[in-house]
Amino acid sequence: MKAHPHELSLLIVEDNSIVAADLIRQVRDFGYRVAAKLRTGERAVQYLRTHPAPDLVLMDIQLAGEMSGIEAARQITDLRPLPIIYLTANTDPATRRTARKTAPAAFLSKPFRSEDLEMAIELALDRFQRNGSANPSALEAPTTTGSTAFLLRDRIFVKEKRQLVRLLFEELLYATAEDYYCRLHTARESFLLTMTLKKLERALTARPEFVRVHRSHLVNLLHVTRVGEVQVYLGAMTLPMSRSGREAVVERLPQL
Repeated sequence: MKAHPHELSLLIVEDNSIVAADLIRQVRDFGYRVAAKLRTGERAVQYLRTHPAPDLVLMDIQLAGEMSGIEAARQITDLRPLPIIYLTANTDPATRRTARKTAPAAFLSKPFRSEDLEMAIELALDRFQRNGSANPSALEAPTTTGSTAFLLRDRIFVKEKRQLVRLLFEELLYATAEDYYCRLHTARESFLLTMTLKKLERALTARPEFVRVHRSHLVNLLHVTRVGEVQVYLGAMTLPMSRSGREAVVERLPQL
C-alpha cells in the first residue's frame, strides 16, 4: 500500500453496491482514506454541507434519487471547490457535453482498469493542488524535485533530503517569489517550496501577521522594525514595498 503524506480522503458517490465496494477496496489499496460512501446526489450535497471536505470526489453520473451525478457535482463545487472524477457507463456525446460544463477533473468510462483509476486520481489531485486549493488543516505542495510542505495551524513542515524540517511561523521572517516557487527565510536559513507566493499567501490568510508588501515579498509583521514609504525593514534586512503593500501593513498592524 502506498503511503500518502496526510491521508488524502476520497468521497465515493455510487448507487451500485458491488461497484461501490470495489471502489472502496481499490482506493484503499492505492493508499487513500474513504471519507464516506453515498448512494444519491442529494446525500452527497448534504454531506458536503455538514462534514469536512474530502480531497476528491468519485461521482457516478447515473445515481439513485432525483438528482444526477452531474447536478450533484455542480452543487458541490458551488459549496466547495473540489476535484471530481466522473464514473459512468453512459458515454454518449450529450452526457459528456453536459458533464464538461461542470469542469470535472477526469471522466472514466465503466468498466475501467484499476491503473487508470489510480492515475486519474493522482493527476486530478496534483492539478487541483497546483491551482491553489488547500486542505484547511494541511497543504501539500506537489513537486518534481521531492520537496514537500505541510502547513499546519502554527507551523510548517518542509521536506528536504528525505527529512521533515519543522519551521514555526513565528520564526519565519519573510518569503520571496521565485517564478513558480517561493523561498522561506528565517534568521538562520532558507527553504525553497514548490508553490507560488500567491498560494502561500492564501494558505496564511488566517494569520494577520503575514502581509504581502510587494508582488515578490510576503513579510511577518512581528519581525518588522521600521516601515518607510517604499521600504520595510526587518532589522538589518530591507525589502521593497509597494503603495498597496504599505496600506496593507498600516491596516494590519493594529490587529496584532
